[in-house]
Amino acid sequence: WLLSVTGSFKEIENLVVLVDIEKNPNRLSQMTAQNIGYAKYWGLEFKLKKELSHNWSMRLGYTYSRTKGTMNWYDFAANPYTNPNRGELVPMDWDIPHSIKLSGTYALPWNLTLIGIYYYQTGYPYTKWHWDWTYAGDDVVGIERVYDSAKNAKRMKSYRKFDLTLSKIFTLTERFTLKTYL
Repeated sequence: WLLSVTGSFKEIENLVVLVDIEKNPNRLSQMTAQNIGYAKYWGLEFKLKKELSHNWSMRLGYTYSRTKGTMNWYDFAANPYTNPNRGELVPMDWDIPHSIKLSGTYALPWNLTLIGIYYYQTGYPYTKWHWDWTYAGDDVVGIERVYDSAKNAKRMKSYRKFDLTLSKIFTLTERFTLKTYL
């Protein structure tokens, strides 16, 4: 058995963000892309590994990590009407706090191997919002994005995946083998 723990930290600068050129809350305006975004990533990974013995092996990994930044690519950093976080560090779109990976193999007779892989991760963050339209009679005279939650305060459903594979090795010659999967 082998246990390992790894910590990491990274600062990410110059992320691309869309910025309003004209700051008018009553209409959609022209945007430009600028490299002004900033994010921080930190994580802690635990791995447990058992090498092949008694016909089986196993690997288990758990990662706790956070990715927070000042904005995401679709934020309108220069527009106070549409930027909900205004420079605060909030979860980035790719923030996955928890992930678990479990895999195992079992060697069967006749050169058969059974492989199982399980993967779990928390859902990606999102911001709940809607458009607020202002009308004068039948005419639209204004539109504004209204945020129903703090920036990326909600999470999509968690993701789970399980794969089961059966493989067989055929010895063709002394130098060549063929491995098939089902």
